[in-house]
Amino acid sequence: MNRRLIGVVIFCTESEEQDRDNEFAGSFTRMIFIMVVTYCTLYGYMTLINVDKAYLNAIVPTMGYNMSTWSLPYVKCLWMTFKEKTETNLAVHMAHDTRGALTANTVDVEMDAL
Repeated sequence: MNRRLIGVVIFCTESEEQDRDNEFAGSFTRMIFIMVVTYCTLYGYMTLINVDKAYLNAIVPTMGYNMSTWSLPYVKCLWMTFKEKTETNLAVHMAHDTRGALTANTVDVEMDAL
């Protein structure tokens, strides 16, 4: 590792810094920090507009926001499978156009343009 310690600041290479940024983006610490800030902001706003039990009502949107940031790998896999099937069916229908306007070669070019 190419690091130099100058005072309290540690200088790293660009790739090390990018790795740390990526690691922090998915970290538990970041998630908790964002949830706490979101909850405090909502609690403060709900208190200002006199919402009953603002401390409880701020939990639901905080959890909703947190859940909206999840990557959901299973849903992503389903979406990708559906998309591939749709593109394949579209290419088959274009290739079998009864007017003869499209050939197999033009289908490939048009699919690449999408």
